[in-house]
Amino acid sequence: MVSDRFWLAGTGKPETFEPKFSYKGFQYVQLEGWPEVSPPSIADIIGQVVHDDLPSRGGFSSSNGLLNELHTASLYTMLNNVHSIPEDCPTFEKNGWSGDAMLGTEMFLTNLGAEGLLTKYVRDLAESLPSGSGPPAVIAPDSGWGANNQAPPWHSAFILIPWWLYQYRGDQRILTDNYNNMKNYVEFELKRSPNNIANTGLGDWVSPETSPLGGNAPEDPRVSATAYLYKMLTTMSKIATLLGKSPDASTLDSQAADVKTAFNNAFLSPSAGYYVGVGDLGYRQTHNILAIAFGLTPNSTSAQNAADSVFRDVVSRGNHLNTGALGTKYILPVLTDYQHGDAAFSVAQQTTFPSWGYWIVNGATTTWEHWSLEARSRDHLFLGTYQDWLYKYIAGIQLSSPAFENVIIAPALTSQLESARAWTTTPFGNITVDWENTPAQLRIDVGIPVSVNATITIPAIDPQQVLEGGKELEVQGLTVLETDASAVKVSVGSGQYSFTVAK
Repeated sequence: MVSDRFWLAGTGKPETFEPKFSYKGFQYVQLEGWPEVSPPSIADIIGQVVHDDLPSRGGFSSSNGLLNELHTASLYTMLNNVHSIPEDCPTFEKNGWSGDAMLGTEMFLTNLGAEGLLTKYVRDLAESLPSGSGPPAVIAPDSGWGANNQAPPWHSAFILIPWWLYQYRGDQRILTDNYNNMKNYVEFELKRSPNNIANTGLGDWVSPETSPLGGNAPEDPRVSATAYLYKMLTTMSKIATLLGKSPDASTLDSQAADVKTAFNNAFLSPSAGYYVGVGDLGYRQTHNILAIAFGLTPNSTSAQNAADSVFRDVVSRGNHLNTGALGTKYILPVLTDYQHGDAAFSVAQQTTFPSWGYWIVNGATTTWEHWSLEARSRDHLFLGTYQDWLYKYIAGIQLSSPAFENVIIAPALTSQLESARAWTTTPFGNITVDWENTPAQLRIDVGIPVSVNATITIPAIDPQQVLEGGKELEVQGLTVLETDASAVKVSVGSGQYSFTVAK
């Protein structure tokens, strides 16, 4: 409990109290010593929202009430956790944990004008680097603990946050300014990874089996550590290429290939067809989710096999996830990408432990630190990363080049959802999607800003089935890029479009 004490002057005149040098995260207020005979009403107490001034840059709603509540809960949690740095929670630690910031970066940038906040946080990470070589702190600004931790998933914030800032906002200065330090850190991490297998003290944090006080999932931490090492190497290769550092890119590609080989030799079970670590407590969803999401599988067949194994485990758990912070960000996208979209939606709709809906039916208005009702923090953002899936898959807004100059609009339709709409601000303006899927027709309305090119994926087997503005695509002068057994892909420039498919 956090307490403030204020003594009334006893004059009988109205008095106002507002803390000037502290803030608290809370859901309930206990007021003692009320001077009136009648108890206070809600109107007698005003809660002041305090956070960095981050403008709204996105919105989501749908025909599903739980998805809407989850979107709002995650948005509230992000705002509650920005006070000059992205924090883990506003209730007790109020620390800038790097893993939390990394996992939340994409949803920050989709929903809020957070580029200044995150750019400043990258500078905090850079300033935490030890002299010579070594990793950034797992907490930045460095509070004195964690500077020398071995935690590649958390340290990856120093690589992935700058990359995502460039991808979402198109400004490569953050890459240029930090490139040498980023490269030095990745080289350091590779050197302390024997035989290209990394390790970490912070793995898939707070999976359902762990204590509500926190802890690593009961699994081999080397799997997630090595997956993140590979992700950092491949990302650094892209950055080196972008900045014209071809020799560095070539070296990084070679190092990434070596890590991928080592990863598959160590963890891919030929007999099972999925990834297994030493000492795992049963099947581990996150091992396989990260391998797929980061491109570590040897080929598309092995990726599908691993995804199918995640699906089977989800079904065996009554359509529940079994992931901590690292796996949670990617479980719904991976299931959707690999032909298990209905299962992804079912996971998102659960209201029993462990699930996001379990929090909501138990009174949550924000996202929590743990799946359990005994979670010590009920204002933690790193398990609320389903936001990525809401925008990228339910609404279908996926960037295909930096700053959304090229974008893919491909809503992942399911019979379990009738409609959804979303918008997000890009450097060129707002992208909007509004779709409705009824027994009579599918409608997808899209708004594309000036200078942006979009590929619209429309579920139909023949371009003749698709109308735009009530007319055939050819009549409207729209280019059909591709048609397959499940979709028609149409190229459009800036403008407002309304696509319909009769059923």
